[in-house]
Amino acid sequence: MLGTRDQIKEYIKKRDHARVEDIRREFKLGTSIIHRHLIKLIKEGDINKLGKPPLVFYTYDPTTKKVNSDLISTEDNDFLLKNYLYISPVGDIKYGIEGFQDWVTRIKQEKYLIPLVSEYIKYRKNTNKFRNNDGLLNGFKKLKATFNKVYLDKVFFSDFYALPKFGKTMLGQKLLYAKQTQSEFLTEEVSKQVLIDVNKVIRRYKIDAVAFIPPTVPRRIQFIKELEKSINLNLPKLLLTKAYPSGVLIAQKTLSKLEERIENAKKSILVKDQNINYGKILVIDDAIGSGSTLNEVAAKIKKVSPKTKVYGYSIVGSFKGFDVISEV
Repeated sequence: MLGTRDQIKEYIKKRDHARVEDIRREFKLGTSIIHRHLIKLIKEGDINKLGKPPLVFYTYDPTTKKVNSDLISTEDNDFLLKNYLYISPVGDIKYGIEGFQDWVTRIKQEKYLIPLVSEYIKYRKNTNKFRNNDGLLNGFKKLKATFNKVYLDKVFFSDFYALPKFGKTMLGQKLLYAKQTQSEFLTEEVSKQVLIDVNKVIRRYKIDAVAFIPPTVPRRIQFIKELEKSINLNLPKLLLTKAYPSGVLIAQKTLSKLEERIENAKKSILVKDQNINYGKILVIDDAIGSGSTLNEVAAKIKKVSPKTKVYGYSIVGSFKGFDVISEV
C-alpha cells in the first residue's frame, strides 16, 4: 500500500494539477502536513509548483526529476551555480545543476548529463580568453571586420548572447525574458551586472557623458528606460531619439541584411542635442546584433563633434562575428 506522500503524488498525477485545498478534501489531512509532504515531493522531483498565493497549483512533471549532485564535483557545482541559468517554457527559473538537468531533459540527452556538464564548463571557461582585464568582451576587432568605416573608438559587451550547442547564456536569458515579459525582477538582475560593467568603462576611459539607444518596439514598460533609471549614472546624458518618415516603426531585429540595418540606424536615429561639448561619450545598448546601431550613432556624434571619442557598451553580443540577434 502506498504511503501518504506517494498517494498525494498519484492524486496530483491523475488530476494533472491540484491545490492544497483539493488535497485536504481528498485525504482529510491538515494543511501543515500537506505542505510538508509537498515540499519533500518537490525536492525529490516529479512535482512542480505553479502560481502565486492565493492561486497555487501543484502539477505532476517528471522533467523536474533531480539529478544526484554527488555525481558532480563541488567545484563544478559551484561553477554551474554562478554561470548557468535555465528558464523553462512556463517561466520556471532554475540555476546551476538543477537548471542544466532540466535543459538536458528537454533536449532528451539525459544519459549524457555528466559529459555535457564537463563540456559546457570547459567551453564556458575557454570563452574567458576573449575578456579584457576588466572582465569585458572586446568587440572592436569584429566591428572593424564588419564595416568599411568604424566610428566607434572602442566597443565592449558583458557577455555573449548565446553559445554554440548550449544556447543562451545566463545574461542572455535574463535580458531576453526581461524584455519579452517586462519582468521587474529580471530587469533588476540585468541592471546589477550592467551597473558594475558600465562603471568599469567609465572609470577606465574617463567618460564625460552617456547616451542610451532609444527603443523601437512599443511596450508598456521599456527595458532600456527602466535600465537607465535603475543604474542611475551620475553623468550628463546626450539625448537620442528615433523617428521614421511614415510613422511605421521598423525594429533592427526584424532586418536580416547588414545593409538594411545600417540604413535603418543611419536614417532613424537622431542626436537631439547638436551642441556637444563632451570629450568622451559612452553609448549604451542592450544587444549588439550587427553593430550598426552603435556605429551609426557614433558617426552622427562625430559629425557634430569630430574630436569627441565615442565608446560603445552593450549588455550582450553575438559569439560569431556580429551575427544578427533577432530575439532582443
